[in-house]
Amino acid sequence: MHQDAAGALTLRLDANGQQWAGAARAALAALFGPVPLRVALLAAEDKVVQYTSDLGEALA
Repeated sequence: MHQDAAGALTLRLDANGQQWAGAARAALAALFGPVPLRVALLAAEDKVVQYTSDLGEALA
């Protein structure tokens, strides 16, 4: 997941995880509130960073 400087979220799921996009949207909306959320395809098969952020106060 990536959070941009405006607070919008991009969740990348692999092809097998796309079936969980709806449940992921609901869970993230409960945590983050009404922020824009985009679900995209995770193309890389390699190890990925779980969370990245462009927010200055973010921990990651």
